[in-house]
Amino acid sequence: MLAYGLTILIGLSALVAIRADYAASRVWFYIFKPLTTVLIICLALALPAVSGLYRAGIVVGLILSLAGDVFLMLPDTYFVHGLASFLLAHLVYLATFTARSGFRESLWLALPYAVVVAVLIWQLAPRARELRWPVTIYGLALVGMAWRAGALWMITGNWPAALGGGLFVISDVTLAFNRFVRRFGAAQLVVLSTYYAALCLLAWSVTV
Repeated sequence: MLAYGLTILIGLSALVAIRADYAASRVWFYIFKPLTTVLIICLALALPAVSGLYRAGIVVGLILSLAGDVFLMLPDTYFVHGLASFLLAHLVYLATFTARSGFRESLWLALPYAVVVAVLIWQLAPRARELRWPVTIYGLALVGMAWRAGALWMITGNWPAALGGGLFVISDVTLAFNRFVRRFGAAQLVVLSTYYAALCLLAWSVTV
C-alpha cells in the first residue's frame, strides 16, 4: 500500500511541477521538480526488491538524476553539470541492467535507439557548437542505457526497466530538440511527463 500511495503522490507532485513551469511560478517549480524525484527515490527504497544490488544501482542512478534536476534549474552556465550528472546516471543504470542481463542477446536491440540518436546528433552538431562532443557522448550513453534496459526485459521479463529506458530517450530527445533545434510550446510537458514516468518505472523495476 505504501508503494501505491507513493506512486500517487509522485503523479500529483509531477503535475504540480509541470503546471508551475508553465505558469512561470519559480518557487513552486523549484520545490516540486526535485521533490518528485525524491519521492521516486523513496519508492525505490520502499518496494520489495528481487536483488539488493540491483536496487542499490537504481537508487544511485536516481540520486544522480536528482542532482541533474537541480543543476538544470540553475542558470545555463550549469547545463554541463546537469548533463554530466545525467551521463553518470545513465552509466550507472547501464551497469546495473548489464549486471542482471549479461550479454546473451543480439545487438539488434540497440538499432532503433542508435538510429534515433544518430539522427539527433546529425541535427544537433551544427547547433550545439562547443557542446557538440558532450552531447554526442551523452547520446551514446543514453542509447547504451536504453539498449541494456531492453535486453533486461528480453532476458528476465523486466518490462518496467525497458519501458522506462524508452521513455527516457523520448524525454531527452525532446529536450535536446527544443533546446538546440526548434522551440515548441508543448516541449516541457513532453520532457517532464516522460522523464518522471521513466524514473517511476525504473523504481518499480526493482520488484521484477
